[in-house]
Amino acid sequence: MNTSVSTVQSGVNSIQSAIQTVGSQVGLSGAQVINSIQQGNAQLSQQLCKCCCDNQLAIVNQTNALQSQAAANHASAQLQRA
Repeated sequence: MNTSVSTVQSGVNSIQSAIQTVGSQVGLSGAQVINSIQQGNAQLSQQLCKCCCDNQLAIVNQTNALQSQAAANHASAQLQRA
């Protein structure tokens, strides 16, 4: 990857410093900031899953409605020919 251990360590230290800075600004410890981020990510994941399921259900319902209408149109056309 062409990255030295010291570069990675420097990046980790910068992240730790940023978390502590945010924590001090909002009155939380670094661990509390990390927990808040994780809880936010979990909530976001739950919302995305719900949205995905809702969209899938809406697509299935719309497809069923279209298929029903197509079948009704086909049956009607068959009756008109007879």
